[in-house]
Formats: sequence, structure tokens, C-alpha cells
Amino acid sequence: MKHHSSLWGGVLWLSILCAGLIFRVAMPWGHAHQGDAVIIAKMASDIATGVEFPLVYYGQNYMGSIEAWITAPLFALTGPTWWGISFAPVLVSTLGVIPFYLLGSAIQGARTGYIAASLWAITPYVATIYNITPRGCYPEVVCGVTFLLWYATQKWKGEKFGAAGAFAAGLISGLLLWTSPLSEPYVATLAFFVFLSLRRGACGVEIAGGAAGLATGLVPYVMSKSFIPDQGVTAIELSGFAKHLEGLYWGVRATYIPVDEMNAPYIVALAAAAVAVIVAITAGQLVVMTIGRTIAMRDKPRSPALPVAVFTVVFLVMFLVNSKAALAETRYTLPLQTVFIIGAASAADRLWRVFRPAGITLVVFILCANFSSNYFNYSEGVRYYRGNMEYFRSLASWIAGVGARSVVWNDYNLMEQVTYQTLVMGKPVNGMESAGARRLRTTLKVESDPDPAFVIPAGEHYDNFTSFIKSCCGGVFKTRTNGRLYLVSGIRPDTRPVASIPPSAWRLKDDKKALGDRRMSTTLATDDSFTVELAKPRSLARVRVIFGNRRPGSIRIKVSLDGRTWDSVSGYNHPSYIFPAGPRVYLRSRWNPERDFEEWNFPETTARYVRFEIGNPSSVYDIHEMFLYEARDSHYAKVSMERIHEAVTKRDTRILAANRWMCANLTLRPDRRYEVIQPSLRSMDPRLDVSRWKIAPGFAAVVDKADAPELENRLETSKVEFSTTDLGDYDLFVFDSDSGDAWWTGFTLIGY
Repeated sequence: MKHHSSLWGGVLWLSILCAGLIFRVAMPWGHAHQGDAVIIAKMASDIATGVEFPLVYYGQNYMGSIEAWITAPLFALTGPTWWGISFAPVLVSTLGVIPFYLLGSAIQGARTGYIAASLWAITPYVATIYNITPRGCYPEVVCGVTFLLWYATQKWKGEKFGAAGAFAAGLISGLLLWTSPLSEPYVATLAFFVFLSLRRGACGVEIAGGAAGLATGLVPYVMSKSFIPDQGVTAIELSGFAKHLEGLYWGVRATYIPVDEMNAPYIVALAAAAVAVIVAITAGQLVVMTIGRTIAMRDKPRSPALPVAVFTVVFLVMFLVNSKAALAETRYTLPLQTVFIIGAASAADRLWRVFRPAGITLVVFILCANFSSNYFNYSEGVRYYRGNMEYFRSLASWIAGVGARSVVWNDYNLMEQVTYQTLVMGKPVNGMESAGARRLRTTLKVESDPDPAFVIPAGEHYDNFTSFIKSCCGGVFKTRTNGRLYLVSGIRPDTRPVASIPPSAWRLKDDKKALGDRRMSTTLATDDSFTVELAKPRSLARVRVIFGNRRPGSIRIKVSLDGRTWDSVSGYNHPSYIFPAGPRVYLRSRWNPERDFEEWNFPETTARYVRFEIGNPSSVYDIHEMFLYEARDSHYAKVSMERIHEAVTKRDTRILAANRWMCANLTLRPDRRYEVIQPSLRSMDPRLDVSRWKIAPGFAAVVDKADAPELENRLETSKVEFSTTDLGDYDLFVFDSDSGDAWWTGFTLIGY
């Protein structure tokens, strides 16, 4: 009989594993192709090829990169592939039937374990999304937490693990803490039950093994935190409790009743609703009864479900005081899957004992409801995504075919998908949004490319883009089309030699003084047009402004010699998201007061008045500073990165302020011994996210030659100790004394 039972147990185990694997493998095609999942694939490719060894998810410093490390060995063998993107979550979630079986068995016997394993093998629709898509290690967290709850349950029941078992539990604990903050609630739960075991005289070898495992598992966490600062993504928030409770409700509800996301027949929604009710009631009953019976000490021996119950309470408390709770996102409630599945398995097993057909019916009902909701949603999605794959291939071939090495594309998903396809094709193209790529090295490569390709949708976006090029740079560019997309490249800024006209040569009314006081802390706030008068006529050729948070709807720059007859040097436009630096143009990183400037270049025009004309109607807008430039005859040699690097190194500079072109090129230098700052980009270095810096020894700035004389005069007037080095069309300012805070505008320094 034992042999017979072992045989059937093996068959059952094999059936559950195969069902879970087939269920997942049949559906991932296309659903793992979202931009966030592609980031994981790119990380895995970096690890496999030895380019980088990331410890956190690119651009999200609070989330470990374990999915990329699991996928990397596969990519080392096969190279980057589309099907391989799902490898890590499918592998982990399929093997997750084991901890679910262990926990169910520990609480209520082997049959509960088999039912729990089956319910995890065929999960509800929304949970399945994360079981087949790498979007932040969610199956790793759920399966890891389930294993640790089993460990805590066994400890609660009095089982002693050897040093090896304790080491494994500690190792998984440390890895989970590195992987995701969602694993934190289990820490309190496990610590509580380990403490109880200590009171009952735990084995010293076991304690040492657990501590060693935890220390080992925490290595990547400690390493990442040592050089990557925390982003502070969450905070305790005791107010707004009703919103947090609503977020919990919608997060859990969407797991079982994703009515807004599914096109399945109404009967499937009803089935899913019934399942949700059964699971929620059972799980709630499990928690309440377990804790109640334990407190009353009527349950002897102690209830084995207590660790799950304690975990549920700890998780709910930590969730409801977390600021992220109000977002009502299903992924944040995924650890409750352990509670729901164990609760449903427990209810089915209890029914089984009373009336076997009822227990079997409940299990089959839940599995069929889960399968139906998945089938109807994914069968629709497969057709959609397979069409998308052809589109990705055509776009990737188009971009690679024109010889582009990098693209700037503000459709995040398409940009990641298409550039990944170029990687699969063996013709990699770097891509980023205007605010940068999640991978800093990719951002720097795109930023340092003298001729990136900008992918712009047809219609208003393309019209605005080309008008901005003409306004700031002279309008030299090439355009290629692919359906409703334009690829714009070969943009060559046609900027003329100019010199800044200092505000001392302007005539400003008192209410407009903020335009030229060269201080960040003073701002002109207005909803109207304004005029700046010069002391005498000048040959104007450039205007720059730095906006604040609020900006006008449309702008036109006009000039006049007598204040009565006006000529337009730019057409009415929205505030531009393009500005030139070095040999190329950049997109504005973000609309923020500590960000990029706007620039207009035009043929030199003799004028005494400059009018900043606002289209009506307009709301209040802010301008921190305005800069006016006159044409000059002298031309300077173009600066080289080698010359800047040499000059900066000789002056023992620690921090260098430079524009985006210089920053990208200098940061990639392996022999650089100084930090480089610029107007911000999405990056893992917070110093690229600020423009306020302290002028002190070791600080230097590469300033436009056009602005250098004005800056020299301001610094000398303020008795700041500095020296300059001629670099061609730029000057290097090196500071020798503490002189307060300054704001790096991207082309010069102003006071804060």
C-alpha cells in the first residue's frame, strides 16, 4: 500500500507541476513584452555579456534584480530572446507549488497541501499576469513568503531544523529583503516566531545557521545600498485611512473580479465573484478563529495556522499605514495570495471530510473559474500581441536600416520594445525618453551621440517638433517616415557667435527686475506680455529664458528699433521642449524650475526693444531669468572633451558643472576622477537631479564663451576668488573660495 500511495502521490505531484507549467507557458507570448519587462530582459543581457552587474531594477532603487540574475544564464546560452523574457517568473511561480504544498500540509494535512498547490498552479487572471511577466519579482515574493510561513509554522509546532535548514531560511529571508519591500511584513512575523522558539530553548547551531544565512542573503542588499541611495518611495501615512482601505478592497477585488479588464462572458465574472467571496470569508474566518482560539488557549496543541494569521494581520497593518496603499494597485496586495489560497484549500478540505463531492466541486469550481478568466483574456491578448511583434520587427528594421545608433522616443513602451528587438537582431540601438533611460549607461550613450534619431508621431507633434528646431537651431534636419511615425535625424544647430548683453545695459521697470537680477530665488510672475528696453541699439541674435513651474501657452519674440514698428523673429509657439548643446539638440528633461532653458536663435537684427509676446488668453507663468545676446564677429575653436578633461584634471577639480553634451561624454571616460553635474535626467545618481550647488574649492563650471564676461564681472563684484581657462568656445571657471550657493543653468551660473 505504501508503494501504491507513493506512486499515486508522484503522479499527482507531476500532474500539478505539469498543469502549472503548461498553464503559464501557453500564455506568456506577448504579455511579457511590456516596457518594464523588457527592462528586465536588457538587464539579464547586460549580466550575461558582462557589461553591467545590476543589483537593483534599473531606475527603481528599492527593487532587487533577482529576475534578471535568474534569466542571465539562459541568455548566456541563447542570447536575448522574446520568449526568454518570461523565463524567471514562469520558473519561480511553477516551482511555487512546492511551498504552497508544504504550508497547506503543515496546517491541515497533505490533502490541503495538494489543493493549495493546485490553486497556485492555476491562479486568477491578475495574479497570473505577474506569474508570467517579470515586473518586479512578485512571484518570487509570494513564493518566498509562503516558504518562510511554512518554516515559521513548523517552528511554532516545535520542529527543530538543523543548521542547513536554518541557513536556507535565513538566506531566502535576506534575498527577499533585497528583492522587494513587499517582503517586509514577513520579517516581523518570522522574527516573532523565532523569538518564541528561542524562549523554548532553540538549538545554538540552528541560530548560528540562520544568522549566517541571513547575512549571506543580505549581501546584495547591503552592496546596493552602499552606493545607490534609497529613493524613499513609501512613507507611513496615518491620515486618509478610508482611502487606504478602499485601495486594499480594489486591489484584492481586481485579482478575482477584473471586470473592467476582461471581455469574458458575464458568467465567468459571476464565477470569479463567487470564488472571491468564498476565499475572502474562509481566509477571514481562518485568521479570526486562529487568533481567537490561541488567545483563549482552548486550542491544544497550538493552532498551526497561527503564523499565517499573524502574517495576515501584520501585512494588513503595514499596508494600511503605507502611503502607496491609496494607489489601489493589485501588485501591492499579491502577498495575500498565500492567505487566500491556503484559506480556500482549508475550506475545500473541510468540505471534503464532511461530503467528498462538495469538496471536489469547490476545488474544480475555483480552478475552472480561474482558468476561464485567464483563457478569455489571454486569447484576446495573444492575437493583439502577435500583431504587435510584426510591428516591432518592422520598426526595428527601419531604425537599424537608416544607420541610427540611438533614438529618442517618448513612447516608453514602444521605445523599449523596438530597441530590444534591435538587440535580438544583433543590431543594437540605444533608446531613451527625453528624461533619460532607466539605465544610466544607455542614457549617457544616447546623450553623447552627435546625431541621434528622434521618433515623432505624425500630426501636431511632428509640426511642433520641426517648428521648435527652426526656432532654436535654424531648421537643418532630415526626415524619414514609417506609417504614422517620423524619424528625424541630421539636426545641425545653426547657432551664430554671440555675446551676452548684461542686465546693466537693459532698462527694466521695477516690477520686471527679476528678469535680470541673476538670482534663482526671484521670479517674474505675470499673465501678460512684456518688453525689455536696451540702453542703445544692438545687433540681437539670440534670446534665452528659464521658466518656472508655470509657463505660458504660446510665445512670440518680437524686436523693434523704435518701439513702434515690430518684427517677429519667431512664430507663435508653445514653450519649446528642444534646446541645442554642443553639436546636437536635446529634449527638455522635465518641466521644473530647476531644469533646462529655452533658446531662440535668429539672423542678427539691429534693435533696441525685445518683446516677449504672449498669446491670449494666458494664465500666470513664471520666468526666473532672461538672457539677451548680440552678434559678434569673432569665432572660437570648438571645444574638445580631451581639452576639458585635461584642464579639469590639472586643477584638481572634484565637481564639474557642464552641459548635457559634455556631461555625457565626460562621464563615460574611464580615467575621470571628478563628478560631473548637469540639468537632471532620470538616473540612479541624485546629483543629476539638482541644479543648486555650493561654490567652494574643488568646484568648477564650463561656461559658454558668450556668458563668460558677464559671469566674470558678477563674480569680481562679489569678490569671489576664481580663475579661468580658455577652452575655445567655452571657458572653465575654477573656484578657490567658499562663496555660497549657486544655480547651474546649463550654460552659466547665477546666484541662488
